Amino acid sequence: MTELGFALETRGLRGRSVACSGQPYCRFAQAPTKPMLHMIVERLEQRFGHRADGITLSIDGCPHACAFHSTADIGLQGTHTRDEFGARIEAYDIYIRKGIDDVKAAAAGVAGIL
Repeated sequence: MTELGFALETRGLRGRSVACSGQPYCRFAQAPTKPMLHMIVERLEQRFGHRADGITLSIDGCPHACAFHSTADIGLQGTHTRDEFGARIEAYDIYIRKGIDDVKAAAAGVAGIL
């Protein structure tokens, strides 16, 4: 499986992260989830290393919450907002679980990415 590009020994943040199908695969999704998940995991691993191993990250493209963003340490839900010209743009609501210092630090990093 490794030769095909599937890592079998995934652990830590990468192993605890999940995203729903998102755009363009789900008709309810308001934002892409898979590319966002990949980008956030990469950046958090670079910034926090093994300190991020215990964090769970979930990204949903809509309120249906197929990836259960509200139960993760850091959850994102796709939505829309308006830019300064009034045009509709993709956005994410960020949900942060209380009480874990590493999660708070990582969540600040996620907010910086978005």
